[in-house]
Amino acid sequence: MISWLPGSNKVNLIYSVNLIYIMTTVVKVKKETARELAMIAGKLAMKRRKKVSYDEAIRFLLEKDREQRPVPDLKDLIKKSFHGASFKDFEEYAYEDV
Repeated sequence: MISWLPGSNKVNLIYSVNLIYIMTTVVKVKKETARELAMIAGKLAMKRRKKVSYDEAIRFLLEKDREQRPVPDLKDLIKKSFHGASFKDFEEYAYEDV
């Protein structure tokens, strides 16, 4: 915004700057790992028919890993014994028993 004060030879210039910060992290990898990641990014770019960043390639690999992990059955987790606890700890009691 530019303003001029009547009776004065001064012109005031007021401006604002909006900055957007993007957080980045440096991940050190061996040259061979970087080459393999570049190959995966290239294959992904061919499949998607658009440019792919290293971030997108890493996210693709993470998602692929999540899909391959078996999801544990909740019942099996409840029946599983943990140190200091067992499935008997989950039994319900009547108010009078407590």
